[in-house]
Amino acid sequence: MPRPTYDKPLEAGAVDGEVAITGPGNVQGAFTPEAALESAQELIEVAKQAEAQEPPSASP
Repeated sequence: MPRPTYDKPLEAGAVDGEVAITGPGNVQGAFTPEAALESAQELIEVAKQAEAQEPPSASP
């Protein structure tokens, strides 16, 4: 089963010292500030890698 691919970004907010996220596909959660910063850096790195890759070919 193919995984859904979203073209809408996550939304984030600072709530009681945590970073709360919501997004498409019912994505939701909370991170410590440290984990949020590390996650953001990881997302930036892999997004750049993904931009350099060819998208999968559409199946008939």
